[in-house]
Amino acid sequence: MEIGSGKHAGAEGSPGHEPAASTDWMSLLLNEAPSPDLVSHKDRLVRAGGVPAAVAERQFEDALTIRERLDQRRRRADELTALNAIAGQLASVTDIDLLLTQIVEHAKDLLRVDLAYLSLIHAEQVTIVVAAGQISSYLTKLTMPIKEGFSSAVVANAAPLWTSDYRRDERFQHHERADAAARLEDIRGLLGVPMLSQGKIVGVLFAAKRQERQFATDEIELLTALAAHAAVALVNSRVLAEQKTSAEQLQAANARLESTIRWNNALTALVLRGGDVSDLLSEVSREAGYPAIFVRSASDLPDELRNDTEVSNRILAVNLDSDSYAEIVTEARSILAVPVVASGDWLGVLFLDRPRDATVTAVDQLMVLERAALSVALLLLGQHVASEAARKTRDGLLLDLLTRQVDDHREINTQVRLAGLNPALTYSVAVILPVGDRAAVRRSLEALVLQSHSAICDYGQRFVLVVPRVDPEELAVTLSTSTIAAAATTGIAGQTKDVSELTKYFNEASQTVDVMLTLGAHGQTATAERLGLYRILLSHAGTREVSRLFEIYLGPVKTEEDRSGVPLLETLDCFLRNNQRHAVTAGELNIHSNTLYQRLEKLTKVLGTRWKHPDHALDLQLVLRLEKSAKKLGARTK
Repeated sequence: MEIGSGKHAGAEGSPGHEPAASTDWMSLLLNEAPSPDLVSHKDRLVRAGGVPAAVAERQFEDALTIRERLDQRRRRADELTALNAIAGQLASVTDIDLLLTQIVEHAKDLLRVDLAYLSLIHAEQVTIVVAAGQISSYLTKLTMPIKEGFSSAVVANAAPLWTSDYRRDERFQHHERADAAARLEDIRGLLGVPMLSQGKIVGVLFAAKRQERQFATDEIELLTALAAHAAVALVNSRVLAEQKTSAEQLQAANARLESTIRWNNALTALVLRGGDVSDLLSEVSREAGYPAIFVRSASDLPDELRNDTEVSNRILAVNLDSDSYAEIVTEARSILAVPVVASGDWLGVLFLDRPRDATVTAVDQLMVLERAALSVALLLLGQHVASEAARKTRDGLLLDLLTRQVDDHREINTQVRLAGLNPALTYSVAVILPVGDRAAVRRSLEALVLQSHSAICDYGQRFVLVVPRVDPEELAVTLSTSTIAAAATTGIAGQTKDVSELTKYFNEASQTVDVMLTLGAHGQTATAERLGLYRILLSHAGTREVSRLFEIYLGPVKTEEDRSGVPLLETLDCFLRNNQRHAVTAGELNIHSNTLYQRLEKLTKVLGTRWKHPDHALDLQLVLRLEKSAKKLGARTK
């Protein structure tokens, strides 16, 4: 700089004007005089003759240089001031989308470019998320591999990169989609700087011109500084957003917990007040805002749902094998259903019958349903335990009434009423022995449509059914046409109006079952009257009579069999059952025909020659059958 220097003053021989000229130049510069004012001052100096033209020209050039440097420093100061202000603004923004928008707008303004945009790194991809000054929407949301394109060189070196003409620059690997975006946006000059936070690159900030442009060092430094501030602000915003999300989730969880506790307390209070399932369903409907329904079978469903086979099947399919809940969506409905389970047993389905657009509060409604399902299960278990206790009490009273002889009529009438019977009615008694699934027979009995004041109770492996106003034959028809028919052996006795005789008919019905079993009549139903000749076996006197007849008719045969060791009674029974056919009898007994003839000769010696005559043979056969049945019955009743 030579403004007012002594060297030039001596050379021109005008030392008296040099300080004044120098002072004038400095005044102009300090007053930020425009270029025309500087030119005018130079011309005045030359015209005044105090400063040679060459010296004035050099002074003018020095003044321009000084002013340019002052302008650069002023602009730099302004940029730094703006950058500090921007950093403060960015630090106060917590909304990530707003923050990203502000970053690119500030970049565009600071570097006085046509376009600024920002890309973020996720996994192995780089995505342009926001832009300022773009012409088309193609640029934003553009995603590229992290190892391709202009940004890959910025990321790989973790350093700024610029090009005066993006299209012609071959220093980096071009990417097809990036080049398409550059053509649409008419990008020529391009500067990219990494966004670094704690040594990690979180993205790349770009500044672009639509003409060729060289980027100065101070511009690169300015964008780099902005990117650094932006990276810190972005990371902080993400942390704050995560913390806010965590806080909101915690708040939501606390609210849900409070809601669950409140709902549990409400359900507990309802149960403690003695509410039943219908009360609980009303409470669930009020809390959820939609009708709550509990079903165990299709018959429990409302008509509209029951008539829709697909929907009803899907509702009842919500069981132990399904997920914890099901949402069944139709054209008009969005049914939310949960299974009701206790001790691993499926008790039914609890569901909300909602309109199709009612999925917004599904989570809260699901909580209401799930907690209510537990209460329904507890209520059902409580009802089951209470009913079982009541049933066992009635069973005990009824069995005591049937098996113990009581002479006091007042005591009998009291016990009859406690057992659920009416002492003023006539009763028939049925004893039922299941052939297979005992629980299935019990369910079938409970499903029967019976007269009021009927009673069912357990008796060992058997069931006892006491029914009023029905005679044994009518009751036999009812049971024979039900699902119990082939599933059990049933004996029926009665009918009596004197409840003190229930013991007698209970014994007859029990013995009828025993006789049927000895006759091989499994899975059949019979009354004591239908036993015919075998009815003699129902009393002790009858069995004694059978023993007496056996001794009269077949006693000698038994004595000879015991003496000789030859099975004469078996031979006699087989011979008579086979209509006295020798070959068939020998084959069944697995003996030679000569052996059979020898046994038959012994029977003739004992019984006499008339034992084969039809009348006598029939008597013998009947006595044999009665004696055999009496033995089996005796073995069963011991």
